[in-house]
Amino acid sequence: MTGWFAVSDSLPMNTDASGLLTRGHLVLEYSLPVQEPTILLAFRADDGWQRHLSIIASDEVGIVVTHRQGDRVARHILPLPPYSHQCGTARLAFAWDGPGKQWTLTLDLPNGAPGLTAMGTDPMPMLAEDIQVMCRNTALTTRHKSLLWFGFTKANAPPEAMPWIGAQTWIETTNGPQQAGRLRSGDTLLTDDGGQAALLSIRQMITPSRGSFSPVVLCAGFLGAMKDTLCAAEQLVMLSGCEVEYLFGEESVLLAARHFADGRAGRIDARRALTQCVALDIGSPQPLLSDVWRLLSHRHAVPDAISVSPYPVLKPFEAVPLLAMLRQNGHQNAA
Repeated sequence: MTGWFAVSDSLPMNTDASGLLTRGHLVLEYSLPVQEPTILLAFRADDGWQRHLSIIASDEVGIVVTHRQGDRVARHILPLPPYSHQCGTARLAFAWDGPGKQWTLTLDLPNGAPGLTAMGTDPMPMLAEDIQVMCRNTALTTRHKSLLWFGFTKANAPPEAMPWIGAQTWIETTNGPQQAGRLRSGDTLLTDDGGQAALLSIRQMITPSRGSFSPVVLCAGFLGAMKDTLCAAEQLVMLSGCEVEYLFGEESVLLAARHFADGRAGRIDARRALTQCVALDIGSPQPLLSDVWRLLSHRHAVPDAISVSPYPVLKPFEAVPLLAMLRQNGHQNAA
């Protein structure tokens, strides 16, 4: 599982005897523009001694992370340039390394704007218990309406969006349809070409499911699908048929699931903060069968799925006429 904290997650293994998380990341995404000054996130507890953590966006100062434990207060500041006030989703990551005595604030802005980074020394550790309380959305935590999601991870770096399949998605195997989350290494999966492939490994994950991490539901009814299918926006789906050959001169092409999210073929799903999901590795990327959908398997050792995909991957502008033609024709042979 990933190291994200939420109600269902366990405490990290690298806390010390006092329950301190000495290294980690706090990551959040929020919608731009926001009215200034804005308290994006605030936590305050005073059960014996004061603990306070807040993240504020301010025109005059920038992003300010204020962390208090008892009598000690630390402020970490990231100045903002004028172009930070645009529309879209911003992603902020605060990393602290107690043993290394260093902190880093990184802000990724939308629309290709340059990212921003600030660094400093002597951060304080986080209490694992306080992290759990913050993620349970109690009365001790305040969230601004522009805050899309936040989470903590003990990993050395924040997670990147990646392809995955919902844990409850049905995958065809030699023993019949099985939920992806219940598959085990050694199970035999059916592939689109009529073959069989042994599952070499399965990566179980809990990922954020809001903002830039929002998954896609491939809708029941489109192309004859019997049920909704949940997957990452980055998940590649194979399409084939006469429409594909007519438009692209190819027998089959791949399309990222995000391009199905037109409200009919698919939709963005931000109903949950976290999603249990899996990535399936059968040795080489091949389309796996799930209802009418053909979902490309993963290569855990190769992060860039497009570079090793067996079929051409469509660009966003190429997806529009293909989906329109599929809707018009009601073609059932497309995956």
